[in-house]
Amino acid sequence: MTRKKIFIFSLGLFLLAISFTAQANFIFLEGEEDWLAGDIENLVLSEDYPGALELKKVDGEYVADGIYKSPIIETTYPFASMVASWNVITPGETYVIVEADVKIADETWSGWQVMGIWGQNTESRSITLSQWNDGYPFRINIDIFQVLHEDKAQKYRLRATLISPDGKETPVLTGIAGTAYDNDEPYPSIARPEGYLREIEVPNRSQMIEDQAIRSRICSPTSMAMVLEMLGHDESTESVAYNSYDHGASIFGNWSFNVAYAGSLGYRAYVDHYPGLNEIRAKIAQGIPVITSIRYGAGQLDNAPMNSTSGHLVLVVGFTERDGKEYIVVNDPAAPDNETVRREFCPEQFENAWIGIVYIIEER
Repeated sequence: MTRKKIFIFSLGLFLLAISFTAQANFIFLEGEEDWLAGDIENLVLSEDYPGALELKKVDGEYVADGIYKSPIIETTYPFASMVASWNVITPGETYVIVEADVKIADETWSGWQVMGIWGQNTESRSITLSQWNDGYPFRINIDIFQVLHEDKAQKYRLRATLISPDGKETPVLTGIAGTAYDNDEPYPSIARPEGYLREIEVPNRSQMIEDQAIRSRICSPTSMAMVLEMLGHDESTESVAYNSYDHGASIFGNWSFNVAYAGSLGYRAYVDHYPGLNEIRAKIAQGIPVITSIRYGAGQLDNAPMNSTSGHLVLVVGFTERDGKEYIVVNDPAAPDNETVRREFCPEQFENAWIGIVYIIEER
């Protein structure tokens, strides 16, 4: 690291002088340029992870904590919900606290609200709360910041506090992201891309062959384990599940925690929200499988292994055509065994079941 960089990152808090505009309603902040655009306290550029942030050292030990605060992020479209993602490597007992501050209605900020306390070797947990702030309601619902006021939001900021309890090791922040959306008024989808009629080769995994005590609850980490294996990280489904577990909500399906675990392995991983299937088609055309969150009633998704579900995660691996009709190809972890995980669904039925949420895990 150059002397100039050390000087810049040791100055302490920078003035929050600029505002970022999210591409549509998603932004991923990473690298020196993004970090310098925000506020930095007690953090420096990492020597071991280029473009990442870590705690600075004083007298040979890491300081107890350091903060990155993003500029104000302005979305293209108003939103009622926001989900944060973070990619942090947390050796030893180190961990990160990620918070969001949302501008609600007439310039009223929510104040910093905890979106997750996360570490690879700690009891990671979300904090669910409901609050009225000067008459403007909002709620943290596990992994979602929900604006309950009739007027939607269009600005927010993110804060990551890196913590080292003993000063011997440091967390490393490689990226932080936010996706903001309104299911009642989604923004326009992109045009249908070329090259999406393909099937990505991804290993099949069924959650139903796992430990009976957890198998009905691990659709999210099972879907993620399939992508990780495709990318070269072959870890048991049960291990991925416990590494993604939310001790606060007692669930395996915290969206942010699942991608946080993938991010801790060195991948670029985040939650996003898409307004239509064409965004998924575009990822498939790029060779990137897409984990999706769905729910549907009895008889609403033909060929699904479950008759109905109030919430389930599946992996889209491609699109195909047969007899002039298009089908979406999905690895559904609710199948009874690995051999029957691959399914083909009617795109219209699938889109009606899909709530717009996706996980993306890709190489850096």
